[in-house]
Amino acid sequence: MSFRPAVIAAVVIAAVFATAAPVFAAESGPTWAQLSAAQRRALAPLQQDWPNLDATGKERWLSVAARFPKLSQAERQRVQERMAAWTQMTPSDRAQARLQFQQARQFSPEDRQARWEAYKALPDDQRKQLAERAKPPKRAASRVRDDEDDDDGKPKRNIVATPRPQAPKAVAPAVIQAAPGATTTLITSQPSSPAHHQSGMPKIIATDGFVNPVTLLPRRGPQGAAVRSQAASEPR
Repeated sequence: MSFRPAVIAAVVIAAVFATAAPVFAAESGPTWAQLSAAQRRALAPLQQDWPNLDATGKERWLSVAARFPKLSQAERQRVQERMAAWTQMTPSDRAQARLQFQQARQFSPEDRQARWEAYKALPDDQRKQLAERAKPPKRAASRVRDDEDDDDGKPKRNIVATPRPQAPKAVAPAVIQAAPGATTTLITSQPSSPAHHQSGMPKIIATDGFVNPVTLLPRRGPQGAAVRSQAASEPR
């Protein structure tokens, strides 16, 4: 019948959402002894892990047990086999199964039914290959060792190597070598005048004959021509 795969899919969905919780002093949800005989027969593979399940996980498994009488004998055996496999899964495997369930919910019921029929039509060897491919990869010890090595196969070292001392460089005859912080000047370069010496103007001679010691203005020479006396500059 067409509803059989849907019932089995519901069983898988319920198994995906069943998560283990830490053991507390007071068990959450109904205990194994509080279940009915029919519920204990349906959920027999979960007897050992039942005290570790939280209340939400127990409710989902009880909903699976409620649909258990409607299944055929072969479907009941298949569901209990998946229960036993779920108890052997690691937390990472359960997280991967939960992720696959979230991805499967994106398809419509008709699409899921068609995919289920296509899966049942596959040979056993291809089913095993798909099951192995769906398992999360296990990190081997060699992978950890590879991460500790460089790309060239040499182990990593956190010690910084001491830099090699640089060989002294030969100084050319035309270069004056100065101490650190100073610059070097080529002997062949032409000396340049300071910035305050304008081109075409002679250098000011600061002697008493040329500079007035009171006003500090030039008395004669080319510089004195541009200086006006105070009397000439004041308005009359």
